Amino acid sequence: MLNGEEPGRVASAALAFVQGPASEDSAELGLEDDRAEKAIDADDEATAEAASALGADGAAKGDLSAELAAVDEMLAIAERHANRPDARVAWLVNWIKG
Repeated sequence: MLNGEEPGRVASAALAFVQGPASEDSAELGLEDDRAEKAIDADDEATAEAASALGADGAAKGDLSAELAAVDEMLAIAERHANRPDARVAWLVNWIKG
């Protein structure tokens, strides 16, 4: 469980994260308001944490370690290639410059 929360609430939070808000819900919340944006961002972060905790529930320590190692490897690859030029972007820039 996540910080003593009920498993049903964690599962509901995980499902809400996957489904995301309906566009009409966003309109009703007045998303042009900065406070509303921050509240939604905080809620999204909490829901993502709940979904992560739900996914890890009952997993073996070795399995979690293997997944974390894979994520670390992907991040290292991304960092090594972050500053490399992207051929698609270069083509687009050249096309725009005409």
